[in-house]
Amino acid sequence: MEIYFENRTWPHAKFYQLEIELVLFDVGLKREWGWIGRKKQEKVDYVKTWKEADKVYQRLYQRRIRHGYKESLTKKKIVQLELPIFKNAKYIP
Repeated sequence: MEIYFENRTWPHAKFYQLEIELVLFDVGLKREWGWIGRKKQEKVDYVKTWKEADKVYQRLYQRRIRHGYKESLTKKKIVQLELPIFKNAKYIP
């Protein structure tokens, strides 16, 4: 799941992006932020469960809203998690 925020109120022109992604044994919460049109910064935090990741995601989401960011519908996209199905120990796409 991914969401993109922008804060374009004067004197700001900043963005913030949150993404939850499945990593080998953990769940990664990837954050990217910075000034629009400039080099971005990023950080990835790892947690053990989806429940923990969702809790951190909701906390960061609320913080962005409090700081004047608004969701940008042009960059918002929701990605479904696709897990492989195994049958007789062979991968079936």
